[in-house]
Amino acid sequence: MSVLIEVAAGNLESVVAAAEGGADRIELCSALSAGGLTPSPGFALEARAITRLPIFAMIRPREGDFFYTETEFQSMMHDIRILKETGVDGFVFGALTESGRVDEENCKALLTLCNPLPVTFHRAFDRAADPMQSLEAIIALGFSRLLTSGQADTAWQGRSLIRELVLLAGDRIAILAGAGVSMDHARQLVEESGVKEIHLSAKRSRVRRLPAAHALTEDRPDGVSDPSFIRLLKQALG
Repeated sequence: MSVLIEVAAGNLESVVAAAEGGADRIELCSALSAGGLTPSPGFALEARAITRLPIFAMIRPREGDFFYTETEFQSMMHDIRILKETGVDGFVFGALTESGRVDEENCKALLTLCNPLPVTFHRAFDRAADPMQSLEAIIALGFSRLLTSGQADTAWQGRSLIRELVLLAGDRIAILAGAGVSMDHARQLVEESGVKEIHLSAKRSRVRRLPAAHALTEDRPDGVSDPSFIRLLKQALG
């Protein structure tokens, strides 16, 4: 069993951890607690300096739904142009219409800007009204892969739909299973769904750096990817 492991890295420590743990690819984003937002150019440049692993940059201007205004699409276009200059290897984005269909017109414009770099359609798919029709639209647009939890809270819970997507997709697009992937079920998830790629953050809590006297109640310790977890997962799937 050869399974590609993509790590969602929300900080530079996680980029280092992904490389040390043996990840195959990095999804670079800020604000993982919000589902992942566009990383800054400085973040991307430093990540590129740390590792030669493939780095795919998230393009998502805000948290919340995936129906974007024209102004937000303009912002996404600017981000693609700028991040392309940092040496990233690909991009991750997705957009839907108000009716829950893939926003083909705007996705096509973004894909044109990304060319020739590969692009992953992210978990906006898991909010789409018709998963099979959406998959066909994503394939027709030219996305390289689809990240999905099978329209469930976790990929394990959505494994039946993920399996259907894998069968429908064939070799036309890669299906990347993500959301709540754990050591307990990762191997079985791969076996039952048929995916060849999995996505996870592999996070553990990070101790506060500020003395408690200076910490505010709204401060929440962010997470950092655990290289030992990634290493063990890679062995389990190997």
